[in-house]
Amino acid sequence: MEVKMLAPNLRVEILPGLPANVPIFQFTDKPGRIYSEGYVIHVISEEYGDWIGNIQRCRLPTFFFGVYNHPNEDHICVVSSGEAYIII
Repeated sequence: MEVKMLAPNLRVEILPGLPANVPIFQFTDKPGRIYSEGYVIHVISEEYGDWIGNIQRCRLPTFFFGVYNHPNEDHICVVSSGEAYIII
């Protein structure tokens, strides 16, 4: 499991899959759509609490994935299948 320290008091773990029996925030290019497992992250934040995000991914394995600091340090940038999501 990859763990990234981002902005102060913010940590992100890249999870190998969706955990059972916990609330999941879905991130997709089509709001309201629920889909299968994507790029799964666990955000640990002193300010916002802990939460799990399931970010949509396409079926092609060659696209870029990653979690990065946003310049304002209050948000994170998650890239899944080449699509960027600004979160928090």
